[in-house]
Amino acid sequence: MELTLKLPCYPLLPLLVFNSDYSSLINGLSLQLSNKTLMVTVGQYPQYPTNIFNNISVDFINIQASNFNVNSSITSSGIDKIQQILNSWGTVIDKSKLVLGVEFGGTIEIVSSNNIKSDIENQHIQIANASNSTFPMANEPIPDQCQYSSYAYLSWNTLQQVLSSSSCPINLTSSSSSWKYGFVRNAKQSYLYQQNSSSTNYFVVFYEDYQSLNAKIDYINNNNLAGIAIADITKDSNDSQLMNFIVSGTQPTSAPGGQSTTSSSTSSSTSPSSNNTGAIVGGVIGSFIFVIIMAAIGFMLYRKRRVEMLDLLKDTKNQTCSDINRQDYSDTNRQVRPDTHNRIYSDTNHQTS
Repeated sequence: MELTLKLPCYPLLPLLVFNSDYSSLINGLSLQLSNKTLMVTVGQYPQYPTNIFNNISVDFINIQASNFNVNSSITSSGIDKIQQILNSWGTVIDKSKLVLGVEFGGTIEIVSSNNIKSDIENQHIQIANASNSTFPMANEPIPDQCQYSSYAYLSWNTLQQVLSSSSCPINLTSSSSSWKYGFVRNAKQSYLYQQNSSSTNYFVVFYEDYQSLNAKIDYINNNNLAGIAIADITKDSNDSQLMNFIVSGTQPTSAPGGQSTTSSSTSSSTSPSSNNTGAIVGGVIGSFIFVIIMAAIGFMLYRKRRVEMLDLLKDTKNQTCSDINRQDYSDTNRQVRPDTHNRIYSDTNHQTS
């Protein structure tokens, strides 16, 4: 069971009252669901009295680490900011209970900039004062209580269709494309930007893709966190591209936009992509060795059977054809078929398991 906690933009409730009521609620749920896994979803920083988490019985804490760029000058879910957030939570609760929450998509905003690439890389994004804005591409209001008017949310399902379309070619740095592609090195997050034709403002969308997810998965593994949580899996593509990448470490052959994640990340651990590549290579080599072994066994059985048949013909000069055929087939059924059946299926089951 997951319990999501949300506070208003400017909370008026005394924190001590919130502390007492929330602790009672969580502990009551934990008692009633003693045989279930209980996870609470919280905000980016432990702003509540920190002892609240020492007095509640939960299995996991899900940190909603996204939408950082709302009313700020940074990317929406960069790994650099996430490291700060998780380190802060690590002082309150054991890291083995922390779950990193991600969004399958990104936040689009309107910004004003003289050099948008430089501003994004140096985290000097200037938010445009734009009200009642209409954003390009299909969108939905950003899921935020404060209802900032110059933001909207784009799902990965929408983004990957745009990235794969003719209006947004794979080479997004091409001057012929209205949308330009960029990748923030420090934040390890992809983005698209487009100048608004009616003004000097830009539309910018920071989003989760294979590269950014790969960096987050590496961080989770290297720091022994509990895992990753998806806020809404319906935001994924129809063929579950991002979910499949998280589970298997593989991405579609023609992944829309960005670079392939087959190269190793800055982390010292092996990325999911390289783990999967090693498994494929190992499987091919193992299959090749298995075929060679089976061929050798088959050849030896053939030679053995041929010798037995020659000996049999020598001893059956005075026998009738029916006697020879009866002896031949009985020997074949007894020696070859059971042995072949047991060997092939046991080896197959062994490899599969």
